[in-house]
Amino acid sequence: MTEGTLGAFKSLDFFYSAGQGAEFTNYNLDVVSATGADIQDPIRTSAGWWDQDGDAVDTWANTPFSLLFGTAPSSVFQAYKPNAPSQSPTPTAHLQWEIFSTDDGDGNSIDTGDATAHPPAGIANAPWHLARVLISPTGRGVVNFNAFDTSSGGVPSAFAFAYGVTVPEPTTLSLLGLAMVGLIGVIRRR
Repeated sequence: MTEGTLGAFKSLDFFYSAGQGAEFTNYNLDVVSATGADIQDPIRTSAGWWDQDGDAVDTWANTPFSLLFGTAPSSVFQAYKPNAPSQSPTPTAHLQWEIFSTDDGDGNSIDTGDATAHPPAGIANAPWHLARVLISPTGRGVVNFNAFDTSSGGVPSAFAFAYGVTVPEPTTLSLLGLAMVGLIGVIRRR
């Protein structure tokens, strides 16, 4: 997962590469906001909840096959499904998806047959951009991401992330250290 800024939002982007010689099968994505309804779905794509190019300012999910060939992936939206394209966006505090693929040809690399889009030989390579979740800029929470492929034997590659956690700048840490030294000095004088 990478955390970045996208327009007026914070973006959580998820990437996956199957094991060598393995085929991607499915993943579970569970995002829980600790600060309320911060998960956004601001701009609907014409395709709905998935994005073939994998770069929309949107909350979406893909498989490698849907990224390459524009076919909607199979899915189960357990806790939250983005609104239809004609509806206004509604933020939520929980997103829980199961996205899976029954299509062949979405392992670590695939011959797309299109040397123009994927130079020099028409090969598109992992890691695949599987999902993007937009969050309010001040949102904080946790993410569990489990990915499966044909070599996993039903055991996922499991990842847990915290988002919106700010790491203090070195200057802030230095000031905190000086304050602690000063406080210790005051206590020792007493």
